[in-house]
Amino acid sequence: MNKNIVPFVGESPFAKEIKALIQTLSTNNSSVLLIGERGTGKRLIAQHIHYSIAKSFGYFFEVNCKSFNQNQILEAFETVNKLIAYDQRITLFVCFVDELPVVLQGTFLQLIKNAASKGLNLKIISTVESSLEEKVNEGKFLSDLYYRLNAIVLNILPLRQRKEDIIPMA
Repeated sequence: MNKNIVPFVGESPFAKEIKALIQTLSTNNSSVLLIGERGTGKRLIAQHIHYSIAKSFGYFFEVNCKSFNQNQILEAFETVNKLIAYDQRITLFVCFVDELPVVLQGTFLQLIKNAASKGLNLKIISTVESSLEEKVNEGKFLSDLYYRLNAIVLNILPLRQRKEDIIPMA
């Protein structure tokens, strides 16, 4: 585990389940969609999945669709595409994927399709704060992209629903 990553701690049944799931999720390239409120630990879970996979190699790219502009997002996708072409292990962490501009959703989908068709080492972990299905139904999010990101869905409980985790985190 990377020494710069905060340990994932907690005593709740939820925290114990997440710890076990992190190990399982690190053994495959299935996409993971993390759903939860701001501050629930989605980034920490993504980092733990990545560093469980990439004990000795790999890159963790974070793209924040709320704070990056379209050019920055496109550049990040292009960089990831180049690195996986050289058989580099990549975890692409896409925060607020529901905020990804429609014009870039096709580019993201193509990146995922290319990696899958060539058997390349790409792990996609995306986050949303609410249901992505609504955006698909409204035509604001590509359904094919949704189904590729929706392989494994984890609903991350807020701390107010897992109070026994507060003391270990303090």
